[in-house]
Amino acid sequence: MTPQPCNGNVPPGEPNIGLPNGIIAEIQCGGYIDMDLDSVGAPRITSHPGYDFVDYEAPGCAGICLDWVQIDVCGDPCTGWVTVFNWGDDIPDTNTNVAAYAAGGETDNESIPAANLHNGTGVTIDVDPFGMPAGGYRYIRVYSPINWPNNDAAQVDSIEIVP
Repeated sequence: MTPQPCNGNVPPGEPNIGLPNGIIAEIQCGGYIDMDLDSVGAPRITSHPGYDFVDYEAPGCAGICLDWVQIDVCGDPCTGWVTVFNWGDDIPDTNTNVAAYAAGGETDNESIPAANLHNGTGVTIDVDPFGMPAGGYRYIRVYSPINWPNNDAAQVDSIEIVP
């Protein structure tokens, strides 16, 4: 297999905050997107029972083909990023609805059925195990790690904050 370059394509305003809109942001390998929730009038990520936000992936496979991706959050002021989801490190993220799929290793483009996802394409994430800064988390970073030899970009449709 000849590795292909990992190029990205991020349309303006994407990924959107809210429900999926079908416009996919592809984040190039080794690259990331930072989102400031205050700048788009979205609520901050705060602590409450259950999950706190949803990462909607591009539809594919039986629901999604989960790419290697890392999601970090940060408070205000942002003094240090906190990793709350890391698909690709082979450590199950027990604060998500996809932890069971890590049992055989977290492979790139892991097929996860729509029935096991929020609204068919959503990975739910609970930040409570990581603590909560005063005022909640203001910033979200979606990072696409280098995933040799596949070298395909991480994809995200939207991020939904659960108030």
